[in-house]
Amino acid sequence: MVSVRRFVLVKRLLICLGLSLALLLTACGGSLYMKTTDPRPVLAAKSNKAVLVIIRQERVFHDKFIIDNYLDGKMIGQTQSKCYFVTEVKPGMHYLTANAQNYDTALINFVAGRIYFLQQGTFQGYHAVTTRYIPMTFTEAKSQIQDAAYFSYSAANSGNDMSEKDFQNEKDKYEKEVKADPNSHKDTSQYQGYGRL
Repeated sequence: MVSVRRFVLVKRLLICLGLSLALLLTACGGSLYMKTTDPRPVLAAKSNKAVLVIIRQERVFHDKFIIDNYLDGKMIGQTQSKCYFVTEVKPGMHYLTANAQNYDTALINFVAGRIYFLQQGTFQGYHAVTTRYIPMTFTEAKSQIQDAAYFSYSAANSGNDMSEKDFQNEKDKYEKEVKADPNSHKDTSQYQGYGRL
């Protein structure tokens, strides 16, 4: 009788573990629309555009979690552990938004001829990962890029842009946060990138 009960308990435990694993894999985000590409691009300033480099490094537990990144609501790329991607940006003020378990939004004045390095910081959330953009020095970025895979966005298998509603909500939330605390986004709003490498 005891062994039957133990068998039932073990079976239930295995079912629970299986369901938990399925939920964890689902929480790791949707499809990855990026592909690893060689050779890596030469990082150089453009005379008529800004260059944005998003780099991600983190603990082992977050390595498969996919984070979507948007510029003014349009998808520009995704990250997993130990990777980076590069995108060109028209000069001017642009909202940059990351979508993990949370949304993180930055408003940056992109200047033509400059390169902007942002770390896709990851932090343990309730059941997944939260993220935050962190400006990087050139030395930090160079060090992390050497140990990261280069991802390029696959237009043939592209992801969805943010909905107009979600994008507007993020802009409104950002403005409220800045109004309540003018220093809340100072690290990204005052980040000027690098003109020469």
